Amino acid sequence: MHVYRFAALILLVLLLAACTVRTETRPQSSSPPPRYESVTVDSLNVRSGPGMEHGVIEVVHRHDSLEIYGREGNWINVRTPLNQVGWTYGAYLTGFDIPRPSQPSGANDSGVESEEFIPPAPEDVPAPGDEQNNEEAPAPTPTI
Repeated sequence: MHVYRFAALILLVLLLAACTVRTETRPQSSSPPPRYESVTVDSLNVRSGPGMEHGVIEVVHRHDSLEIYGREGNWINVRTPLNQVGWTYGAYLTGFDIPRPSQPSGANDSGVESEEFIPPAPEDVPAPGDEQNNEEAPAPTPTI
């Protein structure tokens, strides 16, 4: 009779084990949410590497939102709205306290080379017919 009780107890334990609900706990993601910053200049080069010696792969524009991946010095690794991954100088993005470099000749404030010709200011040349005689008239000779 003890054998039947022992077998019944084993069967009960097996049935209870089969009926338990398994719950899996997923590990919480340790990665922080993505960070986005905006372009603060009209046009900004996105380069293939962190430096001016790397080629331009895309040009982004004011208010474009870039996903931030990392930083190397003052260069920021970004993903553009067109899904290009590259590097841009952090001074031209919101969220980075990086001083802007002094402008080399031929570059505008956006870091994009400017080929636009800006003519010199016009000189003050009187229009035809508006010429004034700047010579003083000789003093009249007194008559006696």
